Amino acid sequence: MERPLDLRVVKVYWLLIAHHFNGLLIDLSLFDFKRGEKPKVRQGVKRAVPVERAYDEVLGLLDEYHRGKDILWRPSFYYKDYLSSATTTLIWVNNFQLKNPYGIIPLFSVETGQNKYQSYFMLKRPVSIEEADRLQKELARHLGDITAGSFFHHRQIAGLANRKYENDNISTLFFSWKKVCITPQEIYSLKSKEKEDVKETSHEDILQENDDILLPVVNVEGKYKSFPIDWWECFLEVKNDDIDVEATDLAWATYMAKKALQEGWDEITTALTILHYLKNYSPGVGSRKKIPELAWDYLFRTVWKAMHEAKKETFLPRD
Repeated sequence: MERPLDLRVVKVYWLLIAHHFNGLLIDLSLFDFKRGEKPKVRQGVKRAVPVERAYDEVLGLLDEYHRGKDILWRPSFYYKDYLSSATTTLIWVNNFQLKNPYGIIPLFSVETGQNKYQSYFMLKRPVSIEEADRLQKELARHLGDITAGSFFHHRQIAGLANRKYENDNISTLFFSWKKVCITPQEIYSLKSKEKEDVKETSHEDILQENDDILLPVVNVEGKYKSFPIDWWECFLEVKNDDIDVEATDLAWATYMAKKALQEGWDEITTALTILHYLKNYSPGVGSRKKIPELAWDYLFRTVWKAMHEAKKETFLPRD
């Protein structure tokens, strides 16, 4: 009997990790979860796999997956021989509190069970594996599960089911492509902050209830109706085994423009709305925000191209 899975999400998950943590080596293991029993684990059935090849290696283990084994991964044990010399910018926390009093936001998160998140963070500068392990445990002590705080602890793969829980639900991926970095100083300073002195903030990168709805930013007299849209990751373009962010931005913007014009929106409302969504959710814009002129130039060029393509394929009724 085949188990549920979403290979598109699995692909996006590994592209996401490779995009931010290029060159990372991983091990893949098989877990046999049975209720009330300690799982049987086949450690490292695939070892020292470059993260860029992880998706293909997971595909090779799908027969085992459909026989009831969970495929989990960890940073490769290869690094254990180089704890002081090997470096990384990756840390993660199991059962991370997405709503927290410190305003700490993950780079992306995987929902492994109901309200249970494995959250990934990118350090602003590389640290040794030993230091990454200490940072993870410190962050988990305040905002996660310290019992699963090791750098080498296994973690779930988004898009695959999780037999640890009875309903065998697929693990879900949440991200916004805003590049959020954290420093070691920020993590170590948590213990000096009192929770009552800081305002609780929501995880702004997790899609909220209306984030997959295109809402017109200008809607005089309520003339234009909002409508559901597919999100950015549905339009991924890949170039040289990495995500082509600019091509993906354009594909997503063109899709939104076509939908809006087909719904009867005028061109100005459509263009302004796409500008707003790209400004808030596009990684291409995010990478240029340090130089506002570049960000705005990129926004205007992308919207102009999207509108041009959309109008070529959309029938616009005459007034």
